[in-house]
Amino acid sequence: MQFMNQTLKEASLYSLVAVVIASLLNFLAQKSFTQYKTGFVFVISSAVGSYLTAPFKEALSSLWIAIILSIVSLYALYSVWFPIKIHQDKIGFPLESFWLSLIVGMSLGSLTTFTGLGGGVLMLPLLLGLYRLSQPQAVATSLFAVGLSSFSSLIIQIYQGSKFEMG
Repeated sequence: MQFMNQTLKEASLYSLVAVVIASLLNFLAQKSFTQYKTGFVFVISSAVGSYLTAPFKEALSSLWIAIILSIVSLYALYSVWFPIKIHQDKIGFPLESFWLSLIVGMSLGSLTTFTGLGGGVLMLPLLLGLYRLSQPQAVATSLFAVGLSSFSSLIIQIYQGSKFEMG
């Protein structure tokens, strides 16, 4: 924001470019662990969430975006300081719920659109705890969903008229 003299809303679009590149490159190294069924539900529903919330981004003040960013940051700190305890006997018995995945995906799309964050810090604890994926599966699935969700959010926002100039 400071170096490019951008508003928080403009900077969130450029942030998505970095998120897409970083997550998809990391995903390529871990793709064999990806739970594609769950990942695709996240990606498709996040695109719907992005499409529905993109028009509201312009109406949202930078203060609210900063508040959302702060809440996500606090949650990320909390999840690092107090990691979810996974019982080894529950790994491999994932909770498969289409409706839960739909809600998680739409939330991911909304968060990505409003803040420019990929959402991995929110998804990883869910995939480990609620979905009961192993660490490698959770990381790979999160990278897959975050990369494609961020890409779709970027494209949707540009298509709907958000200011984005390369170069």
